[in-house]
Parts: sequence; structure tokens; C-alpha cells
Amino acid sequence: MKKFTTVALTTLFASALLSTSVMASDWLKSASESVAGSVKDSVKESTKAATDSAYNSMVTTALGLVEGKTKAAYVQEKLGEPVSKKTTEGAEIWTYSLNALEAKYPGLTPALQQFPQTQQQIELSVTDAVVKKINIIKA
Repeated sequence: MKKFTTVALTTLFASALLSTSVMASDWLKSASESVAGSVKDSVKESTKAATDSAYNSMVTTALGLVEGKTKAAYVQEKLGEPVSKKTTEGAEIWTYSLNALEAKYPGLTPALQQFPQTQQQIELSVTDAVVKKINIIKA
């Protein structure tokens, strides 16, 4: 009987150990898949942010615009009258069509070619005769 009990306990212990190993393996696989998914999402978000930043930089450089430094008079002289003007929270918002400006500013072409089917605009928030914020819109 003692031998039977020892064999039974050994079998039970081995079964529990094997079951624990299988559960640990499943947990590890699930955790690995979760981490891989998170990393992929993070890489996609970082890539999109970097692409948007590079695009915005190309556009603002081609037009000679710098947030907080470019004077409203320069904008009007170089870009002309905006497509629309509105006032929001004490700032004038000037909107220009980047597609329309492309002929005058060939430096815009490489940036605009990234989104060829999109009407692209630039909004300039002007306060105290200075461009305080630049927002590029891909509509």
C-alpha cells in the first residue's frame, strides 16, 4: 500500500507540475503576444508622429514660417490674402490652401505629394501681428 501511495503521489505531483508548466507556457505566450501587439502599436504611432512632424517641417520651411517669430505683414506679403479669416479666443485664424500655394512655392511639392488626393490647408493663428501657432490640415 505504501508503494501504491508513493506512486500515486508521484503521479499526482508530476501531473500538477505538468499542468502548471502548461499554464505557465500559455501565460507566457499570451504575455508575449500582448507585448508584441503593444510594441507594434507604439511603433505605428511613433512612425505617424514622425511623418507628420517631418511633413509639417517641410511645409513651414518651404513657406518661411516660424511659430512665434513670423510677422503677419510678412505672411500677407508672401502668401497674399487668406482663403478665410475668423477670430477665435482673441486670435485671428488665417487659412490658406496649400494646393493653391504650390505653384508659387515649388518647395511645397515634395510635401504635398505625400498626400496627393488630399486638399491641404494651413491655419495660422495670428496674435499681436505675429504668427503664434501653425496648424496644417489634411482634409
